[in-house]
Order: sequence, then structure tokens, then C-alpha cells
Amino acid sequence: MINRVPRERIERAAQAVFEEGRRDGRDMAFAVADEAGGLVYGVRDHNTATRVLTHAIRKAYTSAIMRRDTITFRDQDKEMEKTLADWGDLNLTHLVGGVVVK
Repeated sequence: MINRVPRERIERAAQAVFEEGRRDGRDMAFAVADEAGGLVYGVRDHNTATRVLTHAIRKAYTSAIMRRDTITFRDQDKEMEKTLADWGDLNLTHLVGGVVVK
């Protein structure tokens, strides 16, 4: 389960995300949610807009709650002709980038 990943491993993953973002010139944020969707870890790079962290938190939440990557969730909803409104949860997102940690 996500909330049982050691903090050091989470921080190494966050560092890798930030390093890649810097190489590509992108502002980055990183978030981890537990299996209940609770925020375990969230951070944004210096000068990164707050909205970027907000979206990272929503991606982490969605992946945790739906137990699938956000791209898979989006594609399955599209196939079933569902929208986010059908789920009744304002924190869910179809934005690509949320992944399940196993």
C-alpha cells in the first residue's frame, strides 16, 4: 500500500521527478496519497505555481482511490461514455500523470 512506502523512497522519487523537469524546463510538483486518498507527501519546485501542486495532489488522489493510473481511468471512462461528474467526487481528475505505486 502507498502509505507504507518509506519516506526516503518517496523523497528519492520526488527528486528524480524534479531533476527530469529541470532538464525539460518544466515546473514540477510531486504528491503521494495513501490507499484512502489521504495526502502523504506533497511538494512543488521553487517558483512553481500553486495550481501545479493542486493538480499533482488530485492525480495522486485519483490513482489511489480508483486503483489505476489516471490515463487508464480517463480512457476507461471515455470507453464507457462516463464523465467525472458520474463519479460524484470533485477531487477526481482525468489529467495524465497519476500512477499507482505497488
